[in-house]
Amino acid sequence: MCMVLFFTVPSGDVHQYDGCCWHKIGGPGYKFGANKDVLVGISPNKDSVWAFLNGHWTKVGGPVFDIIVGPHQVFGINPCTRDIYK
Repeated sequence: MCMVLFFTVPSGDVHQYDGCCWHKIGGPGYKFGANKDVLVGISPNKDSVWAFLNGHWTKVGGPVFDIIVGPHQVFGINPCTRDIYK
């Protein structure tokens, strides 16, 4: 089983550990969260949600107030109503 680790530096950039070295995989974000399936991040101005899958960032959602990352799912909180979406 291969463990994947992520961390952010003071600038906000996110890095991934490949078992040997740390590599920058993205620039600053408002917030990042990960589970066993995916790393997700909110853009700095909170206007979009991005997922890091198979070595690439893909936009997966629009504006959010926050994200909640569970063991198998990711939820977004609507910035206007505070409703939770899957």
